[in-house]
Amino acid sequence: SMSYAVDTDGTIYVTDLVYSREGMEVTEGLVADLLLRSDTRTAAVESNNGGRGFARAVQRLVPAVRVEWFHQSANKEARILSNSATVLHTLRMPRGWNLRWPELYAHLTTYRRQFRANRWHDAADVVTGIVEREVGGGRRGQCRALSFLTRRE
Repeated sequence: SMSYAVDTDGTIYVTDLVYSREGMEVTEGLVADLLLRSDTRTAAVESNNGGRGFARAVQRLVPAVRVEWFHQSANKEARILSNSATVLHTLRMPRGWNLRWPELYAHLTTYRRQFRANRWHDAADVVTGIVEREVGGGRRGQCRALSFLTRRE
C-alpha cells in the first residue's frame, strides 16, 4: 500500500508505504496506521484475491478514510510494461527510500522486461496502478493511498 500526493503539474510523490508479505491479519492494521499517519482521505484497494474483505476490515479500523475497491481484470504484464515509461517520468520516491524500504527498492530496481524472470510483481503492479489512476485523472493536491492485495507468489 502506498500513500502519495499529486502535485498540480501531475507529478506523483510517494509519501509513505507498507510493503509486506505478512498475512491480512497483520497488514490490515499496518495499512490502517499508514492511512492515519499520512492523512489519507481516499484509499483504493484492488478487490482481486480477497481485497474486498481487506478493504472492509481497513474501513472499520479507519472510518474517517473513504476506502473504495476496484476490480483489475487487465493483463498485469501488459499493464506494467506499457506504463513503465510513464511511471519513471511521473512517480517520485522520497530521498533515502532505498534504505527505508530495501525490499521494495530491490523489487522495483531489478524488475526485468521478461515477465516470467520476475519472482515478485507486487511493487511494479502498485506503481503502475497509481499511474493508471492518476495520469490524466485531473485530481491534484490530495493525499491518497492505493493498496494491492495479491497472492503470495
